[in-house]
Amino acid sequence: MRILVIQMQATSVPKVRPRFDQALGVLASVLRQDGHQLELAAFSRYQSPEIHDAICRFRPQAIYLQADRFAADITRHAVEFVGRHHVLPVIIGGLYATAQPDAAMSIPGVLAVAIGEPEISVRRFLFALERGDDYERTPGIWINPSDAPAVKNEPAPLSANLDVLPMADRELFDYGAYVARTHAAQVAVARGCPHKCAYCLSDWLADIYLGRGPWVRRRSPGNVCDEIDQLCERYPQIERIQFMDHAFALDRDWLAKFSELYAERCGLPFTCHLRANAIDAESLRLLKEAGCDNAIVELISGSDFVRNEIFDMDTSSRQIERAFRLLATGGIRTTVVHLLGTPYETAITVDHTLELIDRIRPALVHTRLFVPLPGTRAEELCRDSGWLTGLGEKAFRENTPMLRMPAMPAAELTRLLHEFNWQARHPRSSGLMKLLAKLPVGRGKTLYDLLVRHPIPNGRLLPSDPRSIDVREMDGVMNP
Repeated sequence: MRILVIQMQATSVPKVRPRFDQALGVLASVLRQDGHQLELAAFSRYQSPEIHDAICRFRPQAIYLQADRFAADITRHAVEFVGRHHVLPVIIGGLYATAQPDAAMSIPGVLAVAIGEPEISVRRFLFALERGDDYERTPGIWINPSDAPAVKNEPAPLSANLDVLPMADRELFDYGAYVARTHAAQVAVARGCPHKCAYCLSDWLADIYLGRGPWVRRRSPGNVCDEIDQLCERYPQIERIQFMDHAFALDRDWLAKFSELYAERCGLPFTCHLRANAIDAESLRLLKEAGCDNAIVELISGSDFVRNEIFDMDTSSRQIERAFRLLATGGIRTTVVHLLGTPYETAITVDHTLELIDRIRPALVHTRLFVPLPGTRAEELCRDSGWLTGLGEKAFRENTPMLRMPAMPAAELTRLLHEFNWQARHPRSSGLMKLLAKLPVGRGKTLYDLLVRHPIPNGRLLPSDPRSIDVREMDGVMNP
């Protein structure tokens, strides 16, 4: 079959590049092995002429639409357009379909919704669809018959041995352009995460797969190195590896084997995600010996209450400070991920965050407005508290507050968002900012407007040292 893959991205950027997704890349490889032909078109807006052109150019027999969790509106418009103008079966997959399957099923023109990991379920569904066989009982697929009630099948079994899966198809995403831009390659070594942070879907996904195989799975170190060898041969510009998994260094035995083999076979410097409550001298030694020189750590908030009581991270400020001392001693540069405007955010919690950032001194701060992702416990808390504004995707695209909390009005949160860059660099500058706001420079502006008031697009990195900005690292953090 000829399958057009449509990637709906939740972003404020009107023209987007195809964005590499490990699960979609593996699915593409599986489908190509079955003889299917694939092409990808990426959108961040509902653009009917471009969607029509992509369909007419490729002439697909089916559409697989992968949607971000804040791309529901544009997904609905796109599917309805396809239904009106092209008679094609549409399958929706990705996290939007998994977290909100009923909403995805309600879109007119949707034939099927793929729940969870797609390589088993979507492959079986397309096999039956192509041959005209009965596909309504395919595990992991919800079916939307035109003349009968929806069929909601149980999830397919998990792929237990990740080594038997093919390497992700990267050409679907025009990956050579990404490497040329960043001189880096993204690699995933695992699926699943043992942590249950309330802002993440991991705990919910683990529950729907309960009894269907181990949730946290890792590829063998040899399999990972095989992929990196292939990538370096295919893309000679690669100078760095970006490991995408948040659970990358949580298995000490696996990390020890990986460290030895990676240093021997690959040797490229790499960036990885680390958990502050799981960093110790031994794991740091293994990471350094392997070639880690940059770590991304989820700070989220400087408030222990927000981090642990609201988000269930089980990570104290003391653990964070200890982890950053170890990382600094080991010579590993650090990037912290911070969410502004979390549930129960106040001026006090913002001050705690700035004080903690000042103490740990990361090289980069990746800050963005908190977004309660659909399907998470954090979203449930916000809904039950009456804080959701209903702006949803519009607020996400425009990087404006999505919550209405009495202790943190939207206008105050917007002001903080504008100032956070300055304050992260100059944590004791509140008095200076008040003075700058009183010094006019003409045209109704003050020195505060020129020096401080710079809005931060969703996901921009804020360097504690302006000279430390590296566009390759920025792309790596934003595209895990």
